[in-house]
Amino acid sequence: MTAPTNAAPPAGSMFGLPALTLYTEQFDNNNGAIQALSQANSVQAISLTQFTQTDVVFWWEMELTITNTVVNGTSTVTTSAYFPFSFMGESKLRIQNMYDSWHPLSGIDALIWQALRPMRGQSDFSNLGASPIPNWQAAALPQANLDTATGYTSASATILYTLEVPVSLFFDVYFDLAKDGTIISPPHRAIVSPQYMAGSARIVQPQLGFNPGSAATTDQGPYNIGAGTGTFTGQVAFAFKRVGIYGNNNPATMPTVYNWQYMREARQYSLAGRALVDLIVPTYGQILSLYVRLFDPSAAAGLGAPININTITKAQIKFGSGLYRYDDTARSAQRRIMKQSNLLLPQGVLAWDFALDNYNRVSNAGCLNTLTTASVLVHLEFAAALSATAYAVMGVEALTYVE
Repeated sequence: MTAPTNAAPPAGSMFGLPALTLYTEQFDNNNGAIQALSQANSVQAISLTQFTQTDVVFWWEMELTITNTVVNGTSTVTTSAYFPFSFMGESKLRIQNMYDSWHPLSGIDALIWQALRPMRGQSDFSNLGASPIPNWQAAALPQANLDTATGYTSASATILYTLEVPVSLFFDVYFDLAKDGTIISPPHRAIVSPQYMAGSARIVQPQLGFNPGSAATTDQGPYNIGAGTGTFTGQVAFAFKRVGIYGNNNPATMPTVYNWQYMREARQYSLAGRALVDLIVPTYGQILSLYVRLFDPSAAAGLGAPININTITKAQIKFGSGLYRYDDTARSAQRRIMKQSNLLLPQGVLAWDFALDNYNRVSNAGCLNTLTTASVLVHLEFAAALSATAYAVMGVEALTYVE
């Protein structure tokens, strides 16, 4: 039976057509908000309000401008291996006061996710904006980089960087799945879970934490200021830019709504005294990528340091009854990410990208689905037992099912 000629076009069928889908990038609420930082204590950015309740948003860009003054005095100042991203502590983007679509434990987690899956393009060859390729006139007409820079130190009065806060993902090849894993659509290009912001009840709230300027161990702050007269003062200023489309009342021109929500979640696991460990993937849904970030607060004379990945003898992704998705060493895991994304990760970090296929397309076809596959875990073996304080952070990028 053919559809009536006057039938309305299906929802999403006209999304992306010229003059029908109107793209926009504009600054959102919280521009100009300022949060003072503390030398000794963590602080929350209490001045931040919920985002504007209009239109459809794909992601936010969070511009951070950190001004700080470190006076060494008679103290020895040690800079974090995660500097300058270690200014930011545990943070969240809370949706409807119910769940968090973005949940880093530290700014370094947000950095790793952004390096693996940048919102603009599939690889960021510019070192997250710090090392763009200059134009042909650069030698004669150099232009200052207004967004960030390389070589920041404790003597840098102003530190700039931008972190993406995504709520959706563009797929080159997407298979819509039911909760039980049944394929309910042919493969197609799609954007999954853009946030429809319109409505007085639509609450999307950033919750940002910042570490003390001087922390006992360097994973917990940008610096350790040793005993003596050294001091830290600083503040962070915010700007948020929303990237999306203008909303309208025609469902055909709006993105298709799927029962899957894009999310990024980090969780910490103890490695105390272990030579081998199984880290259970904490997220329920389709796992797009994951990483492990290894740190030992007892290293470096008690100031802490990342655990060198060359101490890992096995790094395996396993599922079901001992089946291997990846049977790696640190060398082979590192090589795969470099081949996929031209990316050398920070110290102590290994990552696996399930969503980037061999045609360099973003797809959910090769993802592990914890709703239909049991015991998805990362198995790590080390050359020797780790210290009593060692830990791992697992960062997961996933599509989680929403009824």
